[in-house]
Amino acid sequence: MKKRIGFIIIAVIIALIICLLTWRFLPQSSSSLISIDKSSITGISAYAMIRTFENGQSYTDTYRIDKQEELGNEQEELAEILATSRYQQDFRNLWPWGIDSVSGGRYYDGRTVTVTFYSSNAENQYAEIMFMSSGLVVVQTDKHPGMCIYHPTSKETLDKLVQYLQTNGIKERLSD
Repeated sequence: MKKRIGFIIIAVIIALIICLLTWRFLPQSSSSLISIDKSSITGISAYAMIRTFENGQSYTDTYRIDKQEELGNEQEELAEILATSRYQQDFRNLWPWGIDSVSGGRYYDGRTVTVTFYSSNAENQYAEIMFMSSGLVVVQTDKHPGMCIYHPTSKETLDKLVQYLQTNGIKERLSD
C-alpha cells in the first residue's frame, strides 16, 4: 500500500513538471499576445530607443510613429514583424501577486522597442508589447493587471522592429 501511494505521488509530481515545462516552452503566436482584433485597431504608437556613444558622449536616439486617426499600413506591417517570432511564457507569469517591473538584464544591448495598439471599441482596449532585449518581451493589456513576460523564439524580431522604426519613424536625439 505504501509503495502504491509513493508511486502515485511520484507520478503526480512528474506530471506537474511535464505540464509546467510544456506551458513554459510551448510557443504562442503574436496574435495571442495582442488581445485586440486587428480590424478594430484605431491607433498605434511605436518607438525605438537606441543608446549610442559618440566622441565620449552618450546619446539616446528615439524613432517614433504615432498614428491615432489616419492609419496607413503601419499596424499591419508592425503586426507582420511581430509575427516573425513565436513567444514562450516566463515562469514569473505564474506569480500570484503579478509583475510590476522588469529590466532587460544582462542581455540588454542598448535598444528598446515599444509597440502599442489601440482600439476604440466599447471597451477601449490597448495592448503594449515592449522588447527589453532580443530575448525578453513584456506585454501589458487592459485585460490583465500587471505585466506578462515572454521570450521570443526569433532574436531577429527586435532587429526588424528597430530597422522599421529607423526607416519610417521620426528621429529625435537626446543627450544623456
